Amino acid sequence: MDAKFYSCEEFEDLKNIWNQLEIGEEMTAFQSYEWYNSLNKLIKRETRRNIFRECFYVVVYEGEKPVMIAPLQYVKVGIKYSFIGIKRGFYFIGRNGYTDYCNFIYKDFNEKAAETIFREVSKKFKTNFFGLELVPENTSLSKYIQEEYTRHFTITGAANLEFPDTFDEYHKNLSKNMRQNIRTSFNRQNRDGIQFKYEMKYEPLSIEARKILMEIRSGRVAAKRENFRKNASLKSKITNTYSNIVKSIFDVSHDIIFENLNTWTFLVTKDDEIASFLWGIKDLTSKKHYVIYAGVDKKYEWYSPNNAYFYKYIEDLYNNGSVENGVIFDFTRGNEKYKFDLGCKERKCLNYNFRYTHQKQ
Repeated sequence: MDAKFYSCEEFEDLKNIWNQLEIGEEMTAFQSYEWYNSLNKLIKRETRRNIFRECFYVVVYEGEKPVMIAPLQYVKVGIKYSFIGIKRGFYFIGRNGYTDYCNFIYKDFNEKAAETIFREVSKKFKTNFFGLELVPENTSLSKYIQEEYTRHFTITGAANLEFPDTFDEYHKNLSKNMRQNIRTSFNRQNRDGIQFKYEMKYEPLSIEARKILMEIRSGRVAAKRENFRKNASLKSKITNTYSNIVKSIFDVSHDIIFENLNTWTFLVTKDDEIASFLWGIKDLTSKKHYVIYAGVDKKYEWYSPNNAYFYKYIEDLYNNGSVENGVIFDFTRGNEKYKFDLGCKERKCLNYNFRYTHQKQ
């Protein structure tokens, strides 16, 4: 098998090849051409970070047939202390950004193609360390790495919401606290004379609307950081500060909402003002929805609009037959309590660190 390297500037040349491979059953929306097209735009703007890394795409051919793409970045200078930081070596493009499920791109997994990627990349850059993170546990790439290179990994939790046969069953899957929260939300609205509306939008929002979503989200992030500062130990605060410095050097900035067009937005509004939202991307079938951002305007937190109206929206999905047609919501990386209160089940992503040595570990 032969491997060909493409730079970020040549990314658009890969569109036809990418579209042939991204339809594989193990692919998610995070392996789509549209997603990497968005990331590629961000990467090219990050001139300071690009001093320390080189991003590229490896295409493996079997004869003239493309069989696998590896979207990788080579970190030229690593900063690593204990478990914090990053070593010199190879990582997925999009790590520590919003690529929550990482993988090579393939229609059917080919072990020889994967071996070719590891071999040719190591040869070209004269280093053999790979830090492949957030690889879904049940994928062929994950199984191959364990069989050939390392059985050691750490786990990052993710949450996936698959609907049971009936809405009554879904209701029973909610936690007791979530059911109470939903009842309380509607009681408070009735008592205070508040009326919300909700809608699912599949066309990209205006730039102004996206800015509003990010302002709402920034309030949520600030609250989480303040809570961390109040409760974390001195060691944790120092570790977090160091980690943030490293991330500012090496990682993709978090403004994907302004680039990606393959999106959906669940909006809850009051008098045309956004009270809360979920925002994400969808797969090629538009049936699987990946949640990337969530937020609630602080002045409406009392009414828990996201919880209450996402619940009502799910009821609508059951009533109009969408659940029978396979609609799924994936709440992606993170083990926040609200996800499991909503009925999500855990799925595991595995993080591998290994050196390519041509032989099994």
